[in-house]
Amino acid sequence: MKNRLFFVLLLILLIVGCLKTTKSLFDLSSPSASNLSLIYFALTNCCRVSGNITGFTSGTMDITLNYAPTSQNAQAQVTIKLNAPTSNYFFSEKIPSGYYYNVFVSQHPSGLSCSVSNNTATITDSLTNLDINCVSAAITSFYSGYPDWMDYVKRDTPTSNSLSLTGTACTGTELGWYNSCVHVGEIRSITIPNFTSCTDITATDSLGVFNWTCKAANNTVQVVSTGLKFDKGLTDLIDFTNVKWKNIYIVVKRIHSKSGVLSTKCCQHIALSITISTVGFVAVKIKHEYRCLLASL
Repeated sequence: MKNRLFFVLLLILLIVGCLKTTKSLFDLSSPSASNLSLIYFALTNCCRVSGNITGFTSGTMDITLNYAPTSQNAQAQVTIKLNAPTSNYFFSEKIPSGYYYNVFVSQHPSGLSCSVSNNTATITDSLTNLDINCVSAAITSFYSGYPDWMDYVKRDTPTSNSLSLTGTACTGTELGWYNSCVHVGEIRSITIPNFTSCTDITATDSLGVFNWTCKAANNTVQVVSTGLKFDKGLTDLIDFTNVKWKNIYIVVKRIHSKSGVLSTKCCQHIALSITISTVGFVAVKIKHEYRCLLASL
């Protein structure tokens, strides 16, 4: 009986203590309420993100902000649209301190590729250094130093993957013919700024002649042409009437997304030289470096 009475008294004391603590929290004159107010203020008023923009001289640009308690959570999303010329931007959206954020250009200006510095991290204060730099962009050779259609490199890795070679040029003396060398004139690449994953990324070209894949490595995502389709050839790329390359553009999209990532268009063929020969199997070097501009879809 005495033990039961003791526990009842102890329970009453605990309830009274909790009530006093709760009261102090809502008592604006108490230190506890003051601390609670400061915490609430910090969570609801911190933080904003902004930055400077360089190279944004024409067109329009969409910038998207994602934020969530962690990168694994479903994220809130806000997008702002800017018209050129603009030298800075900011999001009026307030991000709670400690949240994960990600800022990227979701629609690129016509003719430009724009990347965001310091674009992802955990935020603890307002940031003003998420700068955007826009530059003219081009479809480039996947293997540096091989811009021509008739360029070949050695198939010198154990794997048959044509995107993991060392990039050593073939000399023409290799045994095994096509199995010894890879035609890298067909392998072109486009870098997608501020993407780190190939999830749901797809690409097509306007002529329907190339196969495309996505390659992610070292926090860089590239869309790469792995070669001509089975039923396509060089003749599908050349305008024989005017003796020049046909215009071609590439569209990169994300599956299930209403908007595209980027698109290339307005192809300008630099140092174009086409010679059509009917003498034997003479290999003629043909410039194939499509200098294409990035544009919004």
